[in-house]
Amino acid sequence: MQKATQKKTPFGDYDLAPGDKLTLFQDGRGFSLLADYREGIPNRKMMIKVALGKSKGEVVGGVSMVDVTEDEEVNDGYRIVGPQDEGHRYTSFNFSGIDEVTWDPNQKVFIVQKHNKHFTITDFLDVLRANHQRDYLKTQRRNQILIRWFLIAIFWLADLSYLRDAGFVDLWNDGRNKTRFDAQVKQPDPFFGYFKITRNMVFLLSIIGLIALIALPFITDLDIETIGSTGWVWVFFAVVILFTFEWLSQMIIRSIEQFKNEKEGLLRDLHLRRYGLKSTQVKLDFNI
Repeated sequence: MQKATQKKTPFGDYDLAPGDKLTLFQDGRGFSLLADYREGIPNRKMMIKVALGKSKGEVVGGVSMVDVTEDEEVNDGYRIVGPQDEGHRYTSFNFSGIDEVTWDPNQKVFIVQKHNKHFTITDFLDVLRANHQRDYLKTQRRNQILIRWFLIAIFWLADLSYLRDAGFVDLWNDGRNKTRFDAQVKQPDPFFGYFKITRNMVFLLSIIGLIALIALPFITDLDIETIGSTGWVWVFFAVVILFTFEWLSQMIIRSIEQFKNEKEGLLRDLHLRRYGLKSTQVKLDFNI
């Protein structure tokens, strides 16, 4: 059994486990650690980076999953891969001075001022490992699924297909996250010669009306004759419902036109969130 070897770092000596690789940065202000996963994931390793920031005592760094089969000269010679592609869920993250982590060169400890905790280099790396092996983005992934189906429904109501017409983001378009949207947003033909309601919304309205007509005698004391004798009341409600659906149709069409023109709005914001382009920052847990 191989023994751990001790390596010097700007933050003190670190016991390097067999199979791990520690590389000091050329400026001497930090290091990168290539470490195995305890689960032993094939062709995957954990890349931990820790360094001193520009401000006095500031600590910056992060943890990522990398593909150790790649030869490209990126990220210390390894390509960062998405942890969600693995059987287990992991969270890649970066941290900086905003997380209130500082380095005390006199005591040779990392200080988390918010929790009044002190960590040696070994303990601090253990905390980073533990945070990386937590599924912080589980809620975000679930929300992305809900957002996807919500956008599909909204576009369907406008007689469009979200997945076919807009379910794509060009990440390489001058960094603008430009949405490819080739479909034409059309005003619907007037329903009853007056109400501008989309075909799919008319279909939905018909289904709702049919269900209500069948269910009404069973959930109330009204019979067909009573319903017929108060026909003017139902006509009034029908007109109100038609006006409401017309308002919804026009509101959805305007929102999709804004989306197509890349103007800020709810649909564009949800669209970017679905692709993880607007995500919440991971708050590290130092109580592990």
